[in-house]
Amino acid sequence: MSRRCLPITVSAWVLAIFALGVGTSSCGDGPSKALSTSATEEPAGSSPERGSATYRDAGGETDASSDIRKVVVSSDEAALLSFKVTLAAHPDRHTTVLVYLDTDRNAATGASTALGADYQLAASELSQTDATFSLRRWNGRTFVDVSSVYPNVELRGRVVTLGFANADRIAKSFRWAVATRRRPTVTLDRAPDPGQPPLSFESGGSSAKLSVARVRLAPRRPSAGDTLTASIALKAGGHVDLMNSIEDFACSARVGPRSLEALDSSGIYGVEGAANGELRCVWRIPPAAGGKSLEGAIEVTFRRKPLSQNFSTPITP
Repeated sequence: MSRRCLPITVSAWVLAIFALGVGTSSCGDGPSKALSTSATEEPAGSSPERGSATYRDAGGETDASSDIRKVVVSSDEAALLSFKVTLAAHPDRHTTVLVYLDTDRNAATGASTALGADYQLAASELSQTDATFSLRRWNGRTFVDVSSVYPNVELRGRVVTLGFANADRIAKSFRWAVATRRRPTVTLDRAPDPGQPPLSFESGGSSAKLSVARVRLAPRRPSAGDTLTASIALKAGGHVDLMNSIEDFACSARVGPRSLEALDSSGIYGVEGAANGELRCVWRIPPAAGGKSLEGAIEVTFRRKPLSQNFSTPITP
């Protein structure tokens, strides 16, 4: 994944299935030099904020378009993590806003110059119509884009909101810090200030659950040589985007000792952003299978939890 230029005047979040892969570099200009702290700087016994937290930064530390005044970090029941960064003035096109996430809470394992951050959110070239935005992961040398992720940025006046969905797949508890800078690597402001420990945050926890209906067969009484479709209706609770919360699915069927291979038309069907969808598994029944039984199973993995439905049907000659 290279540069992603997204419209930012709308409030709808652009989401996609989250996979922790590695792509090519885009925002952030290589290794960050924005923050330098150590693991020992976090106060002993400090507890992370949960669900939503606000940090207010001192003003007048740099020019107004890059001066951080307030940061609100929050996560909802669908594990949508967002950082709302309020600047002293409207940011210009040369200002980059960076969020660093130390997801294992260990400064020794991430970027040593960025509080040990394992992930970086970067928003640059900000305007009222578009921006360049990325979610990036530390690979031991630099931050590289996480593939198959569609984070979002929104600019409203002097408030820049950065975020991405399904954040609980990375970590539910982490340390964080925000910085502004000018290219290539000139840091303008930091929150918290240099010399202060990064802040801690814990998501409120996702209440998302998946309801799986009984298997429906088409045709209801399959015959030898038919194409059989087994489907299950899916419904996610907690205002969750179903299509972006399903991580995997599996279709298996057998006639006696013979396993059947699912056809390419098998898959998840639904609309992005909706809570409802359908998993369809499709097989071609062997012509010589008349009088036998077909045993099948459909499995879907939703937020790391596998759910399955089994079924059995006789095959008419």
